[in-house]
Parts: sequence; C-alpha cells; structure tokens
Amino acid sequence: MKISDYLRPIQNQHAIKECVVTLFLAAPIIKPSKFKKLIENPGFKNKFDKFDPILNYTIQLDPLNVDLSPSTPNEIGFQFQGFKNGDVDFLLRGMNEGTRQYLSFHALQ
Repeated sequence: MKISDYLRPIQNQHAIKECVVTLFLAAPIIKPSKFKKLIENPGFKNKFDKFDPILNYTIQLDPLNVDLSPSTPNEIGFQFQGFKNGDVDFLLRGMNEGTRQYLSFHALQ
C-alpha cells in the first residue's frame, strides 16, 4: 500500500513523505500496555513488527542541588512500528495527551 495509491498529485512529481490519519477519542486509553497483545494477531503481524510503550517522565531541577530527579515513568500511550528495508514504513500510535486522546496511523512511504 503506497501513498500514491490514495493521493494523486496534479503532476507525477511530488514531495509527499507521510500520510497521517488521526482519530480523536472521547475517552482515555486505559492501560496502553495491554495493546501489545495485538501484535500477535495475524492481521497486525502482516503490517507491524514492533510494539513500544510511550512513557512520560517529569524531571525536577533543584537550583540548590545538582541532582536531577526523574519521576517514575507514567505510561501515556503505545505505538506499533512496521519496517520495510530497515526503515519505519507504518506507525500506529495511541496516546493520552493532556485533555485529549487519539489514535493516529502514519504511512511513511
């Protein structure tokens, strides 16, 4: 599946590098790490090779102390990556970002 199968520029020469579809969700994504099980699904195995959690860290800087104190990571989402010739070809990301939640699909061909 190539971007050119769906998008037709006026001329054949174009600079389209990425196509993104984003769906905003009404409710937060609960326990994003549970989505890892999808990688075992045959439909997902054909497109995606890798699952990664998306973690959020808070780093506190204390001017009187030289130490950096990172917080315990907070899981805010997930992403699936599909590779072709060593490069990311497809990306599916689910994320809780502040007051909005979304799923996004990226075709990087």
